[in-house]
Amino acid sequence: MKDINILFVDDEKYTLHAIERLLLRERFNCYFAESGADAIDIMKKHTIHILVTDMRMPEMDGLQLLFWIQKHNPDAVRIVLSACTQTAQLLPCINEGKIYQFITKPLVKEELLKVLHDAIEHFLTRQDRIGLVHQLDKDKQSLRRNLSEKLTQVQRLQKISVCDQLTGLYNRRHMDHVLAKEFKRYKRYKTNLSCLLLDLDHFKRVNDTFGHPFGDLVLREFASRVGSVIRESDIAFRYGGEEFFVLLPETGYPEMRHVGERIVAACAANPYESDQISEYITVSIGGVSAELYPFKDEEELIKKADENLYKAKAQGRNRACFQ
Repeated sequence: MKDINILFVDDEKYTLHAIERLLLRERFNCYFAESGADAIDIMKKHTIHILVTDMRMPEMDGLQLLFWIQKHNPDAVRIVLSACTQTAQLLPCINEGKIYQFITKPLVKEELLKVLHDAIEHFLTRQDRIGLVHQLDKDKQSLRRNLSEKLTQVQRLQKISVCDQLTGLYNRRHMDHVLAKEFKRYKRYKTNLSCLLLDLDHFKRVNDTFGHPFGDLVLREFASRVGSVIRESDIAFRYGGEEFFVLLPETGYPEMRHVGERIVAACAANPYESDQISEYITVSIGGVSAELYPFKDEEELIKKADENLYKAKAQGRNRACFQ
């Protein structure tokens, strides 16, 4: 109760004195103003929780004061103190001033105390409700943040589980999953399916000559070059070490051959560079298409691609072999 501030506004001093005497033993804080201007000065210095104002005052009447507090302190409970009991004169207070209750003159202590205590309870209940709403909003925001963080963490873990950390391409485990799914689709719907098996030429020599950090740079850059050449529907994987695999769903032999030759050309034309190192590192590719070979399973498809990769290396590397 001591934290509740009530402001009484009336241009009649004896009314204010009477209220002060009636409330002498009450535990809430009372402020008194003889005009609207004085009331505003008080409200600028203190947080007023309940306003009790007369209606008929010079310069600024009670309704104008109600408008002011409604704009600047909308949480305050508003009470009108008036000798007028005619509904027509009180309607503006109800409709526009958004008052809580009336207190009629002459003052009756029991009525005054009841209205004030009801107003205090109304204010505290509303503040509790507002506080609860704010807390619920905070809880919702916290829950959203936690869910977002969890989702981000799950997505990160999912990405780690399917992606190669060095190159950013999908890893071998995910390749096995995707290839099995695409092969079933190829068998069921009789669509085309092709793949490329890629191996960087003389990569061990790169690591031995320039060191593993440069070798890692080459692997990352090579993965980027492959990604820039393949189509949106194609899927690139790191097969293992310096070997890579590109799956081309619903793709026939001519398109597969075109993609493989573009990758070979891109590697042969552009060196890998870091600090003082500038080195051309070529790639050998073995490609196969189900358009030419009706594979019985995905293992046979990879085996045939590996055979063609071996042929490309035997023919001098820096080339793609598709037969």
